[in-house]
Amino acid sequence: MERFAKSVAKTSSILCIGLDPPLALAKSPRQIKSIINKTKPHAAAFKVNLAFYLARGTKGIGLLMRLRELTGDTPLILDGKFNDIGNTLEGYAAFAATTGATAVTASPYMGDDFSPFTRRGIGVFVLSTTTNQPELQSLQVTTDGGKLTHSLARHIALRVSHNTSQYGLVVGSDAGALRELCPDTWFLSPGLGAQGKSEKEILEGLRPDGLGLLVNASRSICNAVDPAAEALHIKASLQPKAWQ
Repeated sequence: MERFAKSVAKTSSILCIGLDPPLALAKSPRQIKSIINKTKPHAAAFKVNLAFYLARGTKGIGLLMRLRELTGDTPLILDGKFNDIGNTLEGYAAFAATTGATAVTASPYMGDDFSPFTRRGIGVFVLSTTTNQPELQSLQVTTDGGKLTHSLARHIALRVSHNTSQYGLVVGSDAGALRELCPDTWFLSPGLGAQGKSEKEILEGLRPDGLGLLVNASRSICNAVDPAAEALHIKASLQPKAWQ
């Protein structure tokens, strides 16, 4: 996660710009390059949701493979919610490496060994809470003796928090409580803008030093008449008090 800390310091921004549906399905590589170039000074990271590139077939995959070249040294997150049995996970990790991904997102519900990614120097943001808040993440986890411990989402967060250099959490809700539980872990927070989360709610996931949080915004920036101005506006709205 060190690359994210360096990028946040370099850009004075915790904004992660999602390069998602409009880009993968409609816009040309030249238009995508223009958006990246205009918004890059305000982006601590870029994120691509794999689904929208797969939807375009070979053209989408080709575009995905070019994004590392276009984003340069800005960290790139491949959002695929990966996990599976060992040899299949090795295949996912090999694919992520070919895209030049700095980190990926992963689902913990088939296990918590993501070493195929971390061995390749790829960080892993593990799903804890999501913006749609499915019932599964709020289920209570108990000990063998039947003693109540935490919700499943908080149990996952605790499992991840032991290795803050390689693992982070996707935190779409309950950011304040999860920050209290995991004081040093990096959070990737979706939901700003179209998904209805407020800056105040999301910023509860910040660490006191103004680090530890990447806030993703996609459509609000990429569909804007002036993507650079919109990225700057969102960046400013997310300025941690620690920097002011």
